[in-house]
Amino acid sequence: MIEVIKKSGLVNRLGEKVSVFIMIGFSTLLTNCGIIAGGSNYNAHVIVNDRPKAKIIYQGVAMGIKNASFSIKRSHADKFAFTLREEGCPDQTYNYRSKSFRGWALAGSLFTWGWTGVAVDFIAGSLWKPSLQEKGIFKTDYKNFVYSVSYNECQKTEINFENLYLIDIVYLKDGRILKGVIVEQVPSVSIKIQITDGSVLTFKVSEIEKMERQ
Repeated sequence: MIEVIKKSGLVNRLGEKVSVFIMIGFSTLLTNCGIIAGGSNYNAHVIVNDRPKAKIIYQGVAMGIKNASFSIKRSHADKFAFTLREEGCPDQTYNYRSKSFRGWALAGSLFTWGWTGVAVDFIAGSLWKPSLQEKGIFKTDYKNFVYSVSYNECQKTEINFENLYLIDIVYLKDGRILKGVIVEQVPSVSIKIQITDGSVLTFKVSEIEKMERQ
């Protein structure tokens, strides 16, 4: 009887150790697959281009003024929404309703971990990203996406060029020189300039030779 009890205790201890090893192994696999696929979250960077005092509200909480950054689940990229709010203006809500599949992340998980890694990444939701087909979304890298928006519900202030002390000058590679005020700028992507006749023009960074302010 004593031998049976001893053996039973040994079996229980062995069972506990096996369970611990299985949990550690699965946790490591889950973590590594998430790293390969870029994690189950991405960073959303919201920029309000035309209203420097606009608050950015996410899930009822003010996250910043004019710009804000927060972490979003990749699988929820097609359910992401935030609201712009400023005193004297009606709220304006932006809703994003599409997402894209991350083919390279799938290939990386499959090559490194096989179908087990792919399955874990599907469960973690790390194989999705915001769709760049939606207006105003720009990708800076696999983990960071910029949401460049305008507060259309809030009346814009007309620019009086005669009273400006500084004016932006944009030199384009095709030889054109534009003078006005840069009203929107997405780093390394594009700029939007309102020129002296009131027109608003958009240019990619690749089209610009240089910019200066006088």
